[in-house]
Amino acid sequence: FAIGGHDGMQHLASAEMFDPREGVGWRRVAPMRTCRRGIAAAALDGAIYAVGGLDDTTCFSTVERYDIESNTWTDVAPMNIRRGGVGVSALGKFLFAVGGNDGSSSLDSCERYDPVLDKWKLVSKMTNRRAGAGVCVLDGALYALGGFDDNSPLCTCERYDPHTDQWTQLANMTFSRGGVGVAPMGGLVYAIGGHDGQRYLNTVEAYDPVTNAWTPVTDIKDCRAGAGVAWADCGQCNSEFNSCTMHVMLAAVASQD
Repeated sequence: FAIGGHDGMQHLASAEMFDPREGVGWRRVAPMRTCRRGIAAAALDGAIYAVGGLDDTTCFSTVERYDIESNTWTDVAPMNIRRGGVGVSALGKFLFAVGGNDGSSSLDSCERYDPVLDKWKLVSKMTNRRAGAGVCVLDGALYALGGFDDNSPLCTCERYDPHTDQWTQLANMTFSRGGVGVAPMGGLVYAIGGHDGQRYLNTVEAYDPVTNAWTPVTDIKDCRAGAGVAWADCGQCNSEFNSCTMHVMLAAVASQD
């Protein structure tokens, strides 16, 4: 799913879906209620959640839930804090919103959503303020990579343990990556593209939680930041790694610099 964003002229509420097994390309689905860019989206219990974001004047605490069967969006409880450029991922029975910008500064605060109670609760703060961070889940832990501390791109990374409600700093990435795209695959966390403060990046590196080390992998073709990244079952699974081809989708900003 590609949701919201900015087309160079206006903020979008539109949404699209791509099924790599169908071979028919992208198709439109119902639009959100609110036009916004800098949102984050995640799946939980068969629904898609679109969280936070911003337009030219406002950072949003708004959260909408998409029902695939009925092709409809519903407003759910807003977050406690407005978060543009927020990172979101589902972990266990909860949805976690990490960092972002409230319109004044980057945030280190995080909160989790309980869909049963329709309620957000603040959890432990990160060790760094981050907006435009890459957030994903691997082996029951939540990862927050890179992003911006206000205008400064970050190479720092940290991991959240939901059992202890604690963040732990990890090895730094090779590059500072604001607006980095991330996804877990084959027991590793991949960091793709971003902006290092001077240029858009096409470099990619993979984090191994066993060795706490980053390793460079093949570059993507185009330099880009703010890309949405996901892996999907394309029918060509590699059984050795229990993983599939990673599909990289441009979500916000790209440059051929």
